[in-house]
Amino acid sequence: MDSLSQFVLGAAVAETLVGKKLGNKAIIWGGIAGTLPDLDVLLIPFIEPVQELSFHRGMSHAFFYILLFVPIIAFLVNKFYKKRTEATFKDWALLFFGSIITHPILDAFTTYGTQLWLPFSRERVAISSIFVADLIFTVPILIGLIIACFLYKSSTKRRLANNLGLGIACLYLTFTICNKMYTSSKFKAGMAEQNIEYQKDRFVSTPTPLNNVLWYSVAEAETGYYLGMYSLFDDDNPSEFMFVERNEHLLEKVKDKNLIDELKWFAKGYYVVEEGPADTLFFNDIRFGMIGWHEDRKNFAFKFKLYEEDGKTEMQFVRGIEGLDINLNEELELFWKRLKGNKV
Repeated sequence: MDSLSQFVLGAAVAETLVGKKLGNKAIIWGGIAGTLPDLDVLLIPFIEPVQELSFHRGMSHAFFYILLFVPIIAFLVNKFYKKRTEATFKDWALLFFGSIITHPILDAFTTYGTQLWLPFSRERVAISSIFVADLIFTVPILIGLIIACFLYKSSTKRRLANNLGLGIACLYLTFTICNKMYTSSKFKAGMAEQNIEYQKDRFVSTPTPLNNVLWYSVAEAETGYYLGMYSLFDDDNPSEFMFVERNEHLLEKVKDKNLIDELKWFAKGYYVVEEGPADTLFFNDIRFGMIGWHEDRKNFAFKFKLYEEDGKTEMQFVRGIEGLDINLNEELELFWKRLKGNKV
């Protein structure tokens, strides 16, 4: 999730756990703790691009390493505050554990996923029920925290405001899971009506940017994928699915096979390869949907540029709309129109 969501979630959890003893210090330290796992991005400029795929949301987000480092952090902070607060080492440990552990758990609900089980497994847990930034999740927690900040630490109204905001956010997160199950059933029903054959265990759906109303799906077939869209305001099952070829043969020209294996691992096998200019290739992770809402275009949102230089395969992450000739205002209008449903 985005940094703001992780900060307010960590702060709210800390307030719930030890707010009575630490007051606003719990909110501040909880917010800081809630963003600590993402400090791994500071090391990305110093590592190889291929290592970046597994490094971000890797060790810093794994339960095992969090359990190792929380006591150390709690010990240092407790030593600093020992004569300034009534909190004990146990309180600080509880604060940091609760605020940090909720970070990777929340990230696991996104499409990018999180390596929760390192060093025992590299599996990326990706529930894909919520977009990386969702104000409906974040705002209730933020409002509860703002109210809590202005109330005395022992106030029952402070507890109520914070817990209410946190509770609403948790209910919404539960809703996204139920919503994913519902929309996935609509996609599958739509493909059944169209007699589309796909691998039943190779299907993924995810919400489109900043909402949980309009959903995108990928279903794997023998040589490619069927892509679909469904809005909660649609009046029937999805009836139009775009087929895209995987183009596996294009990867034969790439010399670094370890790099290709790593890209396939990262994409969980959902990828489309396209030729670019000057003997370049684009490896698209198609789980993240497309940029643009024209039905005759397929500009995938998450892609890697591959090219050979000095006998070595180089990889470059292509960010956002880089290199795309699109009209953002026009695309936003099309996005809003599709979100409102296909009812005539």
